[in-house]
Amino acid sequence: MNEEIYNKNIEELFHVVSKMHFKTVIQELEKIGLYKGQPPVLFMLYKKNGLPQNKIAEKIHVSKATLSKMLQRMEKNEFIKRIKDKNDKRITRVYITEKSIKLKPLIDEKFKNINNISFKNFSVEEKKLMKSLLLKIYFNLKNI
Repeated sequence: MNEEIYNKNIEELFHVVSKMHFKTVIQELEKIGLYKGQPPVLFMLYKKNGLPQNKIAEKIHVSKATLSKMLQRMEKNEFIKRIKDKNDKRITRVYITEKSIKLKPLIDEKFKNINNISFKNFSVEEKKLMKSLLLKIYFNLKNI
């Protein structure tokens, strides 16, 4: 397999590495009870707790139905709670729980460890170049 990886073109290699990184993140987070799609919700709520459910769906680019199912699972596992807005009962706000607050350092540590492994043997210059190239890809795709 190692020889095979050297024969891939840049597009294939980018796909393989992205998939490998994503799979590693998912595996590590599943160990603490978080599943695909859930970490971005928690990160948003860590920054601004009590966001309306529809705003979360917009920001993470999923349908309201998909988010609702995800939040049901998170609520069942006591990562979040949903509460109707006091002033507008049409709005459901999402709040992190004490369990999620306590879990944040562990989540941060897992991401830090994965990133440290991913960028092991990279020089500072290589990391800067990588960031620059990824930003180019991001803006190229964003403008489609």
